[in-house]
Amino acid sequence: MVDTDELDKVLESNSIKSCPDDETIERVPKGHLDWLYQENARLAKINDDLREEIYSHVQWEKELNDDFTKITELANKVISLHRQIIMDYEGLLNAKVGIRSFLRYLFLFKKNKYLT
Repeated sequence: MVDTDELDKVLESNSIKSCPDDETIERVPKGHLDWLYQENARLAKINDDLREEIYSHVQWEKELNDDFTKITELANKVISLHRQIIMDYEGLLNAKVGIRSFLRYLFLFKKNKYLT
């Protein structure tokens, strides 16, 4: 036989030891607690979506940076080739001027030689 009074005392002392006083605990209605869990899950999903979006933007930024580097290298090559073309053209002009002056000298010298 179990004494119900003793059983009530044991249950009461165990419940007091396992639960803090009502002053130290805030009771939340179950409906509100369920809403908090749902809201937490919704926000965690949004957080995951934002992380994926950030990752895709970071990858896109890396691709743009790589493309920019390639374009910069190509632009530098074009500028270098342009400088080389200008130098070659100036050399050609100098050579033509040299040939022109030589031909002019030759023509005028021969002309003056035969005329005098």
